[in-house]
Amino acid sequence: MVIYLVRHGRTKWSVSNRIQGWLDVPLSKEGREDAIKTAREISKEKFDHIYSSPLKRALETALIIRRETGFKGPVKVLEELKELNQGRWNGLYVWQASILWPRRYRSWKLNPWGVVPPGGEGLKDLKRRVEAAVKIMTREKGNVLVVSHKVVIAMIKIILLKLPAEKIWEYLP
Repeated sequence: MVIYLVRHGRTKWSVSNRIQGWLDVPLSKEGREDAIKTAREISKEKFDHIYSSPLKRALETALIIRRETGFKGPVKVLEELKELNQGRWNGLYVWQASILWPRRYRSWKLNPWGVVPPGGEGLKDLKRRVEAAVKIMTREKGNVLVVSHKVVIAMIKIILLKLPAEKIWEYLP
């Protein structure tokens, strides 16, 4: 089994450095082009299953890849593949979060396992959620394509490759 990890295409928010989290931001025109380009790059790979986060930016990316590669199976949506819920930081520009919560935001960047975004989800909770998704996906026969988000993809790498969790920011796509 091979698991292919794909981050969703660009959104207007991702290029402007806004925190998306659980907000359902759609792909931009460039993001749809990203998805087509990714599909072309992986078209020679054989995958038997496609899994996606339910958030628009990931699901649309997965559906474009499905269409462009001619994959015949369904896109299986897992809630567990949603991005980290960043609570009150969702929707803010990074600079706004760093000004409104200077200590917490700085701590989040330096020690993310010890800090939870205000009203959000901690990495320990995210890890439990993503472990449930990994368990489902690794039961499949054949290769799996996963379309998700930065922090979730980093967490999948930590789980599957048994990487040091404290270095999560180094594993972001």
